[in-house]
Amino acid sequence: MPKPDYLFRAGVLIAASGPGSGKVADGPFGRRVSRDGASLKFTEADAAAWKRTLEDEAEDIPHYGGPAPFYTVLIHPTIAQVKQAVLDCHDFLDQFGSSATWGGGSLHFVFAGHGTTRGDLVLSDGKLSADDLMTSLARRTPGSRIGRRLGVVLDSCYSGLTLARLITHEAHRREALLVDAFAAAMHDEMAWEVGDLGHGALTYAMTARRPLTIGGDSELALAIETQDEMAIRRIMYKVAPNPVSYLTQGDQHSLDLVNGHALEVKGLGALDILGSPSVQEICHALERLRESADPGPDNSITL
Repeated sequence: MPKPDYLFRAGVLIAASGPGSGKVADGPFGRRVSRDGASLKFTEADAAAWKRTLEDEAEDIPHYGGPAPFYTVLIHPTIAQVKQAVLDCHDFLDQFGSSATWGGGSLHFVFAGHGTTRGDLVLSDGKLSADDLMTSLARRTPGSRIGRRLGVVLDSCYSGLTLARLITHEAHRREALLVDAFAAAMHDEMAWEVGDLGHGALTYAMTARRPLTIGGDSELALAIETQDEMAIRRIMYKVAPNPVSYLTQGDQHSLDLVNGHALEVKGLGALDILGSPSVQEICHALERLRESADPGPDNSITL
C-alpha cells in the first residue's frame, strides 16, 4: 500500500473567504451557512485546526533525525501566493532528496473556503483550477525516482469534484501520488460552516478536541466525561457514520481517499479506483453510492 513519507513533511494551509453571503439553514448545532458565504473567522479557525492536527501527527512519528515539518498558513491569498507557497514547500523537501531515508517527501495541501461548481478553488484574485493545483503539487525532486506523497484536505463546496479532477489528473501516480485526501462535500453539494461550532462541518468532525454530543447515548456521555478520545470517535461513527452529514442534516456527504485508490462516501460505501475512469464516471458512481438502498462498508463499486 502506498504510504506518506513520514520523515520529510511540508504543507500549505489556506483560509479563504467566500464571494457571497451564503445560504442559511438550521441544524442540530444551530445556524449554519453555506461556504459560498465562507467567513474568514471560520476558515482561519479551520486552517489553524488542521495545522495543529498535522503538527500533532508529526510529534507522534519517530523522526530518526528528520527535520521539523515546514508549514505555511495563508489568509485569503492570491493565486500567485498559493503557487509560491507550494514552490517553497518543494524547495524545502528537495534539500533532503539524497537522504538514505528519503521517501519522496510528503506535501500537504489544506483549503478552507468556497469551491465552484467546476471544482475550482476561489481565492482573493480569482479561481485556482484543480488541474493547476495538481500541476503545482506534483513535482518530483530532481534526481529522485520517487514522486511526492500528497495529502489534501478540501473543506469547500463541490470539493468532491475537485478531488475527482485531482485523482484523474495525468500527474497522479506518474509524478506524484495522492495518497490520502478528504473532501467536505460531493461534486453536487455545497459545504457548510456551523456557527455554534466555529468551523466548517468537515474540519470540526475530523479535528475537534471538543467532541460532538449526540443526546441519549450513555456510552458516549461517559466517554466525553472521561475525555476518552478513541472511544468518542468510535461511538460517533457508530451513531453517525458520516458526522459531516449529521451536522448538515444530510445536505453534505464527506469523502475520504485512502491509499490513493479507495474513495469512500463516509458511512455509505466506497469506490475502488483501479483503472483510469473519467471525472464523470467517478461522480456517477458516487451518486450511486449516495442513493443506495443498502449503504454500508460492504457497498462497493470498482472502476
